Amino acid sequence: MINLDSLTLKLFELENADYFEDARIQKIQQPTRRDLIIQLHKAGETRKLYININPGLYHICFLTNENLPKRHIIIPQQPPMFCMLLRKYMVGSRIVRVNVPEDERIFEIYFETFSEIGEIIPLCLAIELMGKHSNVILYNYETNIILGCMHNIGAEKSRMRELSGGLPYIYPPKTKKENFLKTPIEVIRARMEIDRNNLCDSFSSYFQYLSKALMKEIISSGEIEKNIFSALNHKNILPSIAKDHSDFSAFSFIKENRIFFTSINEMLDQYYSFYMEKSALTSLKQSLLAYAEKELKKNKTTLEKQQSQAHRIDKALLQRKKADIIMANLYQLKKGIAKVTLKDFQSNDPIEIDLDEALTPIENANRYYKLYNKSKTAYEIASDMMKKTNEKIEYLETVIYQTQTATNFETLCEIEEEILPKPIKTKKSAQTKVEEIEINGYKVFIGKNNKQNDYIFSKISSPEDIWFHAQNSPGSHILVKLGEKKEIDDDTLLQAAKLAKKYSKQSTAKKAPIIYTKRKYLKRPPNTPAGYVTYKGEKEIFVSD
Repeated sequence: MINLDSLTLKLFELENADYFEDARIQKIQQPTRRDLIIQLHKAGETRKLYININPGLYHICFLTNENLPKRHIIIPQQPPMFCMLLRKYMVGSRIVRVNVPEDERIFEIYFETFSEIGEIIPLCLAIELMGKHSNVILYNYETNIILGCMHNIGAEKSRMRELSGGLPYIYPPKTKKENFLKTPIEVIRARMEIDRNNLCDSFSSYFQYLSKALMKEIISSGEIEKNIFSALNHKNILPSIAKDHSDFSAFSFIKENRIFFTSINEMLDQYYSFYMEKSALTSLKQSLLAYAEKELKKNKTTLEKQQSQAHRIDKALLQRKKADIIMANLYQLKKGIAKVTLKDFQSNDPIEIDLDEALTPIENANRYYKLYNKSKTAYEIASDMMKKTNEKIEYLETVIYQTQTATNFETLCEIEEEILPKPIKTKKSAQTKVEEIEINGYKVFIGKNNKQNDYIFSKISSPEDIWFHAQNSPGSHILVKLGEKKEIDDDTLLQAAKLAKKYSKQSTAKKAPIIYTKRKYLKRPPNTPAGYVTYKGEKEIFVSD
């Protein structure tokens, strides 16, 4: 991934300057503390200007319907204070012009609004796209006084440039770079000769608008001088991104393995929406894994405690044995004895039994029977709890595997909805989508999470369909629909079993056991997690790579 450079930002401004001029600001939204959406309208056309100041994803572009879902934008019910400030001054106002200062990654929107007494207030929204220092500042460009910032910068963060309401707005410190177009050609060629082994770093640090990414592309093109002049004169613009999304280019001096666009905006929208989706996917995956792994650890700790309780059954059996021995030897026992040694009638070994001197022999036997019954009850309760805890552990291990292997945001959202249910649903949940493929004329469904597995079990399957799953391992439910066919052929059975191995934790194993049975032999026990089933009548097949 590469960052937005000053030349590309300048080209975006030139490309859209006509639309910005005299456009009306209709609506402002702030999804997070790092992005803004400004809705503009001009000559019957409405566009949404998207501003992102995330240090790793900072950019500006007009949103397109094609890439909007990739950004996973959620508008909060309560707008932040900065959003309220922008709405107060900007909504309904007219944009006068836009500007990108020379060799700066600052996009300025100049607009006019009116005070309560009808006076014109000249304001500017400065969008500074500078990595971790990115910010959005609203200020009066006549007085240079800041009205508000997306992020206030105090003296403790920067001694050189404070930013907050009431302070004067000043540009960031400028780097002392030369204008390539005003530099004598002899100087340029001399520098090219001196720094020919490090031309990329040399030119990007010495000349305006020449980023390292642009210089790397120009050097690779082989026509360095020609292509630098072409780029800086804004000629031969051909926006594109690499097919692997590793970079973008406004000029495409290298045309292999590129995706081309008709505008700078389309290029920026496509490029950054790809990385925003990737970032959202990674963030949600990490969040779900952290939660699931924490719950798994907690349940394993609980299981250890339950197992220690269950192990007390040996002590309970010993208490019953003592009670039985006392009852068998009542004739030789008397009240007031504190301890007695009697023969274990099962092993013929002597066994020492503590007695309560205040109780009769029968009462002592009953005391041991009560202790046995109490321990037995505790054991039965612990065993039942262990079963439920083991089910929870198995479920969480499956969720962790499904989260780790998820490749799209929708699948992760279904897992999130499953393990982190929202108390209030603001909108109707989307219909569950299950991957469907065809093998030898059979429809085959693959569940990628427990919600999809449950949907296959409850909505898609029929009694005679064949269900596959990796044995004793987290994985997908694979269902082969028989339809009008009465049975499954050997090749389809093998292919479906291979899918069950592929979409399970056994995917890297050389050989894995896969079970399969008819759907009618599956059962979903009450009060069990989604995707959990019991089965019978299963057969086993070993699948190898």
